[in-house]
Amino acid sequence: MNLRIPSLLGLLALAACATMPTVYADRPPVLEAGDDRPIPQPEVRVFISELYDADIYVRRELVKTMDPRRVPDAADVNVLDEVPVSSWFHDDQALTTYAPQGPPVAPWTLHLGGESPSGRDDAVTIEDARGVPYELIYDAQGRLGQTTGTMAIASRLVHALGYRTPEVHVVRDGEGRRVAAMQWPIGVDLGPTPIASTREDDPNDRIVHVNRRSLRAIRVMAAWLQIGQIKPRMLRDAYVGEDGKGHVQHFIVGLGGALGVDHFEAAERFARNPDREESNFFFRVFTLGLSPKPPGILPSAPHASSGLFAEHVDPQSYPVGPPFEPHDRVQPPDRYWMAKRVAAVPDQTLKRALDAGELPKEATRWLRERLDRRRADVVAWGFDLTTPCEVVTVWKRPGGRAQVLLRDLAIVSGFLPPVERTYRWRVVDRDGATVVPETTTFALSAITPLWLSAEALKHDYLVMEIRAQRQHIDLPRPLEVHLRVNEGVAEVAAVRH
Repeated sequence: MNLRIPSLLGLLALAACATMPTVYADRPPVLEAGDDRPIPQPEVRVFISELYDADIYVRRELVKTMDPRRVPDAADVNVLDEVPVSSWFHDDQALTTYAPQGPPVAPWTLHLGGESPSGRDDAVTIEDARGVPYELIYDAQGRLGQTTGTMAIASRLVHALGYRTPEVHVVRDGEGRRVAAMQWPIGVDLGPTPIASTREDDPNDRIVHVNRRSLRAIRVMAAWLQIGQIKPRMLRDAYVGEDGKGHVQHFIVGLGGALGVDHFEAAERFARNPDREESNFFFRVFTLGLSPKPPGILPSAPHASSGLFAEHVDPQSYPVGPPFEPHDRVQPPDRYWMAKRVAAVPDQTLKRALDAGELPKEATRWLRERLDRRRADVVAWGFDLTTPCEVVTVWKRPGGRAQVLLRDLAIVSGFLPPVERTYRWRVVDRDGATVVPETTTFALSAITPLWLSAEALKHDYLVMEIRAQRQHIDLPRPLEVHLRVNEGVAEVAAVRH
């Protein structure tokens, strides 16, 4: 009896270690979330900064420390590991839907009072001759084009990444001064978006916001565009449509701090602050608080319209303040998804965005160079977190075999040289039993075929686990391709990075 106990325990241990793959139902991928059903107009959310600070600095920290559960995967993705079109996300990288209203039409009517979503103290609210509302934001003295140009450029680039942003146009006011006109509110401004939960008065809002990939990935976007702060007022809800016939849409507004402007303004405030302190806490303690003040050196940029926009970025350590709870739950597939979108922004879209800033040619060229170099940094980092491959198609070939064609985005996008690439892959069935043992495939181009035999295609469901190598080292996460097989013909059921 005693001799059988270890054997039984060993079998139980092996059973506990066996992995059963997820099996996806035979349904088409969701391409639109359908969260635009008509609802009554929700209440305007009252934002109390003190409660917000307590939430992110107290409640958030307690949850992070005491919650033992594994961070769940993003909940707003379909079976192809993409974010469907929704009230949060669109797919318009060519800016075709960016500016439906266009610049404000004269004459303008001035409005006073109300909260400024851009957060600028000198912002002015107007209605143009058509009754369309805009917020006007001016440049700081001596920094012509810094805020106005940045808002116009960043608004278009963030829109190209899939986020809803108000249209921004550089125009001249009645006195001939340069100003950024941001079309807002769009519909009814419902106030800042609740980040930790959902809107209770919006039946369409069913996914807890911290589990949305579109929010988790904002930090990757911020690293590319050097946005120093994601303030609560910048994420806003708006009710679009007639009362009872409209729905809530979600926007990112007030992007005047992008392209290093946030960092320029922070450095300028520090230099002008008479009570500025040495940033090293231990040095201040060692000198009993008597350490000399650091010199008040005003920041300097190569152009009056430029911020402190660094040439390169380390996305892994890029800081964004204040704490933003979706960042705590970001997973490698979320980062890869945003890196993929950053890589896919067309050159023509970049040019259109920069031209909209109406900056001097030298400043525009300087910004483009930095945007390109930071984009390369962000994409290379994001593509190294998982196997950066997408399925092109699955072909049935002579002899009953199937050919799964993969496209390596790291090579297609031009951010890695087209050198020999190595992929290790294996195939299991719906029960986790091995169908194709681990196989190594070498590729000399971005498009790589992986072959499935007629024998493998006798199974009704297959899961291919594919892991790319970089310099003979496995990338951290594999690509999973789920295949549904019907009479020897395979089709993609799901993709997971």
